[in-house]
This record gives sequence, structure tokens and C-alpha cells, in this order.
Amino acid sequence: MRSFLYDKVSRLDIVSFENPTFYYEYTRALSEADNRAFAMVDSLSQLMYTLVTIATILTIIIYLQPILILFAFIGAFGTMIISKKVASLRYDYNHGMTPYNQGIGYR
Repeated sequence: MRSFLYDKVSRLDIVSFENPTFYYEYTRALSEADNRAFAMVDSLSQLMYTLVTIATILTIIIYLQPILILFAFIGAFGTMIISKKVASLRYDYNHGMTPYNQGIGYR
């Protein structure tokens, strides 16, 4: 990811780096490049694990007591809403910290 970013940036002229908006976005992209690639692979493995777990649990529940599926979906829906809110808060925090991290990088 970093080499891709470096290749793209190497084609720009130096004036782009003097633009605070560009430099802000460039700094954010560079700081997140490594983490995002690993996070994507981790998310895919978690998805596969979750799908297998759900299939197994649904099979057991259907066999034992089908009404329990309703409770499982209510719990899953609540977890989904909370996870989305946490991800939104984490994004806002990281986005807000970028100018401060840039300042530290200047030193």
C-alpha cells in the first residue's frame, strides 16, 4: 500500500505539498495504509468464522427449539447497532486526531 501511495505522490508537483488540504489527506492516507490492508484480511477471516458459527448455531436451534431463533436475531441486531456506533466514534476520533499527529510529525 505504501509503495502504491509513494508511486502516486511521486507524479505530483511540489506545489501540491504546499496545499494544507492535500497534505492533510496525504498524511492520513499514509498513516492508515498499512493498518487498512491487515484490517481487511482480518475482517474477512472474522466474517468467515461468524458465518460458520451462525450456521452451526441455527442448525442446533432449529433442531432443538425454533422460537429461540427470534431471540438470536434480536441479540444480533442489537450488537450490529452498537458495533456501527463504536466504528463511527472511532472514525471521528481518528479523523479529529490527524491535525495533532501532523504537528507531532513536524518536530
